[in-house]
Amino acid sequence: MRLWVFNSLDIQIILAIIIDLVIGDPQQLPHIVVYYGKIINYLEKRLNQGQQKILKGLIGVTILLALVAVFSFIVDLASRKLIISGQILTVWLMSSTLAVKSLVDHTLRVYYPLAKNDLPKARRFTSLIVGRDTEQLDQAEITRAVVETIAENTVDGVTSPLFYLLIFGLPGALIYKAINTLDSMWGYRNQRFYLFGRIAARLDDLVNYIPARLTAICIISASAIFPEFNARRSLQIIFRDSPKHPSPNSGIAEAGFAGAMGVCLGGTNYYQGQVSERGVLGDKLVQLNAEHIKLANKLMLATSMLFAITGLILRVVLW
Repeated sequence: MRLWVFNSLDIQIILAIIIDLVIGDPQQLPHIVVYYGKIINYLEKRLNQGQQKILKGLIGVTILLALVAVFSFIVDLASRKLIISGQILTVWLMSSTLAVKSLVDHTLRVYYPLAKNDLPKARRFTSLIVGRDTEQLDQAEITRAVVETIAENTVDGVTSPLFYLLIFGLPGALIYKAINTLDSMWGYRNQRFYLFGRIAARLDDLVNYIPARLTAICIISASAIFPEFNARRSLQIIFRDSPKHPSPNSGIAEAGFAGAMGVCLGGTNYYQGQVSERGVLGDKLVQLNAEHIKLANKLMLATSMLFAITGLILRVVLW
């Protein structure tokens, strides 16, 4: 009879998940995404000008990913040569690619004033986590913005980096995070980035494609566990409404959350005063209110844990 045990990568991933859940991203410590952002800003200033912007965007993406690959090699070498300190660095970097506690903390900063009907304060904290204009949002629209952020970041901030951690270890998660950061900074459909950021946006769609669909299975499964959610409706809304979303991946998560909670997401947003219409996801069985932020966080946590546990089990069985 074969004895199945966790290998070192499994243990590193488990420790990284625990660190993210307990500690999150302390502001006083450096975060890998901050350094990504500085490099990306530098590359954009140097490259995003003149002609052939798509090619220049590709060059920028290639430079960043090459730097991340070299950095991953150095960390891997350190983990082999400097056993203790290298392993600690590896686990810490793994945890920094995940964003469960950070997502909960940032969205609860909106929930508490919103629950007290302190709309100015709730709008201010909402503006820190979404790109849309927040000055005129009422309670339902603030809640919608936050719930959409939780749903989208369930994939971008949790399950996708976990997917690449489970398959490729730290290098996979670091490269994924670099691609995701590129998209968040260059993936705009405006005059400045429409051509230059096209490769970054398409690459982000590609790397999130499989994780988003696996996440949908976990959203539906998590919805079946808790009576607050409806798994059948979640499945129905994913198939019916996710194609309405401009993103082939975010739409799946947002539709799954909308169906599970019986609310409508999507609709009209404003960005720097310009209207942006998105397809409506879900059926309005209940009116959005502040408590849906807590419900969305509960669904995000359950989905993330199901994804992690299932992935670790599959690693044990297949590897």
